[in-house]
Amino acid sequence: MNKALERAVFDSVFGGRFSSEIIESEIPDFLIKDPKGITLGVEVTEIYTDFTDARLKNQEGYLDGLLAGTQKIFRADKGMMDVDEIKILRENGEVFSVETAVIRGVPTFKESMNLLEQAIREKNLKAPTYLASCDQVDLIVSDASGIFNFKKDEDFYRSFFHTFDRNLIKNLEFREIYFIYHSIESDKKSIPIKLNSFMCDLLSLHYTFLADNKEIDSSENESTIILLLALYELGHQDFSFSISEKILIIDLGAWVLEFEAERTNVKDHTNLLFPRKKEELISDAYDGADESDQLAAQKLAKKRWNNVAYVPILFPLADAS
Repeated sequence: MNKALERAVFDSVFGGRFSSEIIESEIPDFLIKDPKGITLGVEVTEIYTDFTDARLKNQEGYLDGLLAGTQKIFRADKGMMDVDEIKILRENGEVFSVETAVIRGVPTFKESMNLLEQAIREKNLKAPTYLASCDQVDLIVSDASGIFNFKKDEDFYRSFFHTFDRNLIKNLEFREIYFIYHSIESDKKSIPIKLNSFMCDLLSLHYTFLADNKEIDSSENESTIILLLALYELGHQDFSFSISEKILIIDLGAWVLEFEAERTNVKDHTNLLFPRKKEELISDAYDGADESDQLAAQKLAKKRWNNVAYVPILFPLADAS
């Protein structure tokens, strides 16, 4: 990606959230320096179905030439696509028009998930080099190919967050990963993967716990601790929390979650560049937990996939103008 396109993607996700100067860099792509001395890095990347799709979208004149009949298919792309006439039909079956089209196969959902997860893994391996220039780093992944061919957003959320590799979550160095996605019936939007995964898993574990422990008051601190330890077992291992009589606060870095009896607040801390409060790290809580609580958490975590739970938290892309 060239720098102008990287900046357009950056602005589409963050808009005008940052009042601090945004510095164009290379490793990572952008740096935001807070006057207090905290620096956030942002890395931007695109994913494509394959190299053929990348060439069709980025090689100047290639696609237009194929459609006009003035361009031959590159040797590397032979067998990867066909150029042929297609008929566009009305609802009654009548031919509306005949057009020349580039015809390609559509990846399966599993193949699409593998493409995205592999791109994240590759960037995560480079995270130590990014963190040499900043205190925290976010990743933006833009789906340039439209690899997830869902008609409705709801179907995408249900499948995506039930399938996304939680082992990958466990090893992530990024504060948050923003995935730019769109369904067939909707515009592009930014989806924070870590936040959504956390909320989906929390919701699933909560209802599973209630079903298994009907005689226990779910508001009790011990019940809450087991839920949090189960989240740790699933791979969410970099959050901190505090528990009081009336509220549970969870700090995910870019987000702070507040759980009260009658409501849940999700606070956007994306642009608040300050050291995270470490009331109690979940890793410390897990290490210090009783063996019985650890075993209960492990048992609960294994039941996570018995049901599908999703909490769609997404943001429309900011107007580039």
